[in-house]
Amino acid sequence: MINLPLKIRDKRRSMKDVCQKQCSYIVVVMLVGMVFPLELQAQQSVEVGILGGMAYYNGDINPGKPFVKPQATFGVLARYNFNDRWTVKGSFTHGSVTAKGFVPTPDNSSIMGVNFSTNIDELALTGEFNFWKYETGNNFRRMSPYIMGGGGLFHYHGSVFKDTDYSNYSGFSPALIFGFGFKYSLTKKLGLAAEWGMRKTFTDNLDNVSYPYATNLNEKDWYNFTVASLTYKIDLTRPMSCKNLTW
Repeated sequence: MINLPLKIRDKRRSMKDVCQKQCSYIVVVMLVGMVFPLELQAQQSVEVGILGGMAYYNGDINPGKPFVKPQATFGVLARYNFNDRWTVKGSFTHGSVTAKGFVPTPDNSSIMGVNFSTNIDELALTGEFNFWKYETGNNFRRMSPYIMGGGGLFHYHGSVFKDTDYSNYSGFSPALIFGFGFKYSLTKKLGLAAEWGMRKTFTDNLDNVSYPYATNLNEKDWYNFTVASLTYKIDLTRPMSCKNLTW
């Protein structure tokens, strides 16, 4: 055992405090945009595809640093484009998160080594807003940064070492999702996107470090999927041509 530093709790905030204040606002704005999309005269389309990238975790062991011990993640997605600004996306993603560090013992007299690894299976529904007009296959609207927000439900199952004790655990939790990304049209049908997305969970058990080991009982765990996706576009409306015009 190692003597517990007096300010160990003070170092476990910063980034998560800021994220918590912004998360709900971003999600509400994105959901309102999904319900009341603008410029409905634009072509509507569906995109289906695959995604892959990395996942990392923030919690009691790693409270704020991004991309610590990133793990592989992959999945599938379907995107419905209301117009060239607003989009709704459904996705299924499988990933894993891991971390190794120290947490206080229940009596706060010393700290204990923790090493965990958790698999995550997530179903998510998010809205996206393109800052520039974007349409896959349109040479005049072929790229745009975007923000996204929404919600999801995930199942986690993992294993943990606490000093020399080993155990397995699992559970379900909803999550609030927010982030940003960039889209680029490769061809008339293929689109590429890169996305950074944080997940605010409603469990403190993603790392299996909860009461009486948690350093802050009011904070829940977070995880992140940073991914790239490749999609294929299916038009739902016929493009305007001279044959469709009436004089």
